[in-house]
Amino acid sequence: MFSLLKEGNKRGQESIGMSFNMIFSIFIIIVIIAVAAVVLVKFIDTSKCADTGLFYNDLQSEINKARSGDEISYVYESELKNSGALKSGLSYVCFGNSTSSVARQSNDENIRRNFTRLSRNTNFNVFLYPPEKACDGLESKKIEYVNIDNFFCINIRANNGNVKILLKSEDGSPVKITKA
Repeated sequence: MFSLLKEGNKRGQESIGMSFNMIFSIFIIIVIIAVAAVVLVKFIDTSKCADTGLFYNDLQSEINKARSGDEISYVYESELKNSGALKSGLSYVCFGNSTSSVARQSNDENIRRNFTRLSRNTNFNVFLYPPEKACDGLESKKIEYVNIDNFFCINIRANNGNVKILLKSEDGSPVKITKA
C-alpha cells in the first residue's frame, strides 16, 4: 500500500511535468531577479540625487571663486542629466527669490507662482522644476553670496540638461547671476 501512495504522488508530478525541486528553484530565481531590479532602481535614484547635489556644490564653488577675484564676467556651464538611464525628469532650473519680480504671463511666472505656493521658506534662490521630480530636500537650495535681480528659468529639457548662466562679480561683492 505504501508503494501505491508513492506512485500516486509521482503521477501528479508527472502531469505538471516538473518536480517540486524544479518549481522551487524557478521561484527562487524569480525572487532573486526581483530583488536585483529593486536594488538597481534604488541605486539609479541615489545616483540622480548625487548628481543634483553635485550641481549645487559646483555652482556654490564657482560663485565663491568668482567672488574672490577681481572684476569678472563669464558664462558658467553645468549639466543636470536629462537623458538615458539617469534621466532626472526635471524640465527647468530656476534662479531668483520666489518673491522676485518676473515678466507677467510668462512660463517663468507660472513656475515662480507654483514655488511660492508650495514653499513656506522664501530664502531659497535656486529651484528645480517640477519639484516632485527632484530628490527630497534638493528641489530648492540657497546659494550664498549671489544677487539675482529677476526670477528666471532655464529649460534644461530643451538644452539637453545644460545650464548656462552669466556670472558677474566686482571686488568681492555678491555675484550677479543672469541668463546667458
